[in-house]
Amino acid sequence: MRLFAALGLVALIGAGTAVAQTAPAAPPARTVEFELREDGRLIGAPTLIVQVGRPTAVTVGGAYALRLRLDAEPDTDGDGIVPYVIRSTLLRSGDGARVTAPAMTVVQGMPARIRLAAADGADLSIGVLVH
Repeated sequence: MRLFAALGLVALIGAGTAVAQTAPAAPPARTVEFELREDGRLIGAPTLIVQVGRPTAVTVGGAYALRLRLDAEPDTDGDGIVPYVIRSTLLRSGDGARVTAPAMTVVQGMPARIRLAAADGADLSIGVLVH
């Protein structure tokens, strides 16, 4: 009888442990300040809260739609600085035509900017700052 009681107690403890397990932690969130300029004119400067590794989207200045994903890269040189890769697609809001799809590597707390020509010839400037 004691053997059955001991086995029953072990089974209850084991079941309690399985129930008490927690879900994996959500990926960290980062604040991304984004700025879009077309031919030197500020189109929009949204600030987004982005989950690392998950895509997000926003309308910029009513003229563009932006899809982006922020991915953390490994600290390969051991200096404690984790670079982020921002992969983005910029679309025209009206017809959904793809304007450009730049990617850039940034470091948290340091602003980055790229200039490029869009598919339609517009001079675009994209700035980002990850917090």
